[in-house]
Amino acid sequence: LGRSRLLILFFFFKQKTAYEIKECDWSSTWLFRSRPAAARAGSDVSGPGHCAADVAAAVSAQTKRHSADFLSLLNELVSIDSGRDAPEGISKVQDVIANRLTRLDGAVVERRHQGGVDHLAVTIPGGEAKVALLGHADTVLARGTAAERPLRVEGHVGLGPGVADMKGGLAMATLVCEALVDLGDHPTIE
Repeated sequence: LGRSRLLILFFFFKQKTAYEIKECDWSSTWLFRSRPAAARAGSDVSGPGHCAADVAAAVSAQTKRHSADFLSLLNELVSIDSGRDAPEGISKVQDVIANRLTRLDGAVVERRHQGGVDHLAVTIPGGEAKVALLGHADTVLARGTAAERPLRVEGHVGLGPGVADMKGGLAMATLVCEALVDLGDHPTIE
C-alpha cells in the first residue's frame, strides 16, 4: 500500500443485526484508520473522510434514519431461499444487492463464476482510502425454509432464515455503502 491511507471496517453483523436492529451504535465498528500523526495534528476533522469516528457517527445517523429501509431490504433477502439446494436463490440475493448498489454514482458491478460459485463484486470509486466489505449470500437452510419462517421482528430482535448469517450483514453493508456515498467525500468501496 506504500504511502496510501487505509480504512478498515469491521462489522459485527451477527450480534448487531440479529439482536439490536434499531439500537445499533455502529461507531464502535470502525476500529482502525491509519493516518500519519502529522496529518492528524491540528487538522480539520469536521467532514466525512477525515476522521473515522466522525465518519462512523455520520454513517450511524444515516443508517438509523433508514431503519425501515433496512428492515424492508432484510425482509426481501430473508424471503429468498438460498441454500445449497437453491443456487438460483444465491443469484437472486446477489441481484437484489447489485440492483441497489448500481444506483450509486460510479458503481461498477462485476459478476464471475469461479470454482462452481457465483461471485458479485461491486466497486464504488471514491477517495484514496479503501473500504472492503465482504459477505456471502448462501445459507445452510433447505429450500422452503424462507416460506416456513418469514422475517419477524420481536422488539429489537430480528428472526428469520439468514438474519444473523449473513443476510442481515448484507443488508447493513448495502445501507452503509449508500450512506457513505450520500455523505459525499467517501472512500473507495470494494
